[in-house]
Amino acid sequence: MAQRGSKRQARIALQPLTGARQMLPLAGYSLTVRLFGGLQVWRGRRLVNAAQWRTEKNRALLALLVTSRGESFTHEELLGQLWPDPERRGHQASLRRRISELRQLLEPSRKRSHRSNYILTYPGGYCFSLLADCWVDVEAFAAKRAEGEKLEQLGAWALAADAYQEAAQLYRTGYLPEYRYAQWALPHRDRLEAAYSDLMARLAECANRLGDRQRAIDCYRGALRLEPCNEGFLRTLMELYVLEGEPAMALLAYEHYEDQLKERLGIPPAVELRELANHIRGTAVQRSSR
Repeated sequence: MAQRGSKRQARIALQPLTGARQMLPLAGYSLTVRLFGGLQVWRGRRLVNAAQWRTEKNRALLALLVTSRGESFTHEELLGQLWPDPERRGHQASLRRRISELRQLLEPSRKRSHRSNYILTYPGGYCFSLLADCWVDVEAFAAKRAEGEKLEQLGAWALAADAYQEAAQLYRTGYLPEYRYAQWALPHRDRLEAAYSDLMARLAECANRLGDRQRAIDCYRGALRLEPCNEGFLRTLMELYVLEGEPAMALLAYEHYEDQLKERLGIPPAVELRELANHIRGTAVQRSSR
């Protein structure tokens, strides 16, 4: 009976992702910042609207500082990231003005003579405070992913799946899609995409351990959308399809992988993977001839 109950809990934990659900601020925080799915900022329960941002540079500057919370940026680093033209010196005053506007936006009741709780000034630069009363979804994503890894190491598959699922819900449509081609955002996006891909593979392993192969298949398919040339993901996906009695789907996944590998890297699949595909084809032919 205990085993049956744990399976039921696992099914509840592994519900399909609902990235379209409405995002709300986190209760109990003075500031809520969401970077996944597009920048959104709440002061308490009030969402900062488009007019309050004043300029697009203000949005980009805050996104950059919050993404690297606790890291100090020099004036030159910020100018190089957000004003990447040769005449950076002419933008020094503009940067100071943007910082002043952001401080006023985040803390409208703060007196100008008082220190900001969020954007700190350091010699030659600025930093978004690690001690600020602020919830950031990217940080929550990393914390939930780390929690899942610890639980996975303990063999607590259902609890690990819960943690991974919560992290996956936070990811939504990815890191700052409105800055997809901004140079300063690229390394952060690559890092977070890799983390999400790994998370989906871990969630798939939890689902598989809990006997939910279909959920595991869905997770590996999601991971392959981000890393279409990942051989390990594909191999496990093909094996799961075979176990589910869907060899045709396994071969379809292999053919898509083969096309992606040729298009992106100009190489064929590894010998072991080709042998696995041939084995699945051969077994399927034998069954159909009976």
